[in-house]
Amino acid sequence: MILISVLENLAVDTWERLRDSRALEINFGEETITDLLLMDLKRKRPSTSRIIQTPKTKEKDKGTDWEWWIGSDRTSWIRFAVQAKKLHIDSGRYNGLSHKVGSTLQIDLLERYASANDAVPLYCFYNYVNPASATMAWRCCQTQVNEPQLACTITPLKIVRAAIAVRGKKSFSSIHSHPETLPWRCLVGCTRFKQVYTLDQNPAIPDKLVESIFGKDIRRYDRLPAEVQAGRISGKMDRFSPGFYNDNVRLFPRRVFVLEFDPDMEIG
Repeated sequence: MILISVLENLAVDTWERLRDSRALEINFGEETITDLLLMDLKRKRPSTSRIIQTPKTKEKDKGTDWEWWIGSDRTSWIRFAVQAKKLHIDSGRYNGLSHKVGSTLQIDLLERYASANDAVPLYCFYNYVNPASATMAWRCCQTQVNEPQLACTITPLKIVRAAIAVRGKKSFSSIHSHPETLPWRCLVGCTRFKQVYTLDQNPAIPDKLVESIFGKDIRRYDRLPAEVQAGRISGKMDRFSPGFYNDNVRLFPRRVFVLEFDPDMEIG
C-alpha cells in the first residue's frame, strides 16, 4: 500500500475513535492515540518503517513526543520533532497548548530540542469536528473536503506560538485558518513537499517554498545517524550520540520513528 493511503486510513481510524469515544464517554489522551497510530503505521508499512525504543535512562529528559525521519538515501532525509495535542471536542480548543514541564512551557522545550538538533518542529493535532468546522478548516490542495482527513493535522511551531500569545486563539478554527495547517497526508502526498524532499536535486527551488511549508529553513540529511540506522535493525537505541543529539540541552525524543519514503515513487 502506498504511504499516502496508509496515512489517510489512519486518519479515518482516528476520526472514528474520537467520535466513538465521545459517544461512549471513554477518554484517552495524546499518548495513547500516538502509540496506536505509530503501531498501525508500522503494521501497514512493515518493510519501510520502524519504531525505535529510546533509552529508559533518558525518561526524565524527554523533549518531544516523537522524532520522525522521513525520506530515503536516494533523495534525502528530513528530521521532524513532533509534539501531539488532542482537541477537546466539546470546547473546540486545545487545552494543553500552554502545558508546562516544571516551570518551562512545553513549546519552548520543543523549539529548544529542534533548534539544537537541526529538526523541523511540528505540532500534530488529533481532531473530531462537525461538518461546518471541517469545511472551513480544509486547506489541502485537494479541492474536495474530506472530513476524516482532519483527524490528524500538522502545523509549524510558529502557528502554535502565535496561538498561545493571543487569548482565544487556541481553538481548532483559529489554528486551522492558517494555510500551513494541513492533513498529515500532505507530508507525503503533496507535490510541494516532493520538491522539498528533492531540493538538492532541484537547486532552483526558492527558500521561500520551504519557509511557507515549515516556517523555517531545514536541514536535509544524506544518511541516517549511525544509531538510528542500527535501531532500524534492533528496534532500540542504546545511546544518543552528541553529534546528532546535542547533549547540552538534555532533551531527547520519547520515540524515534523511521519512515522510508521515495517521493518519485509515491507522489504523482
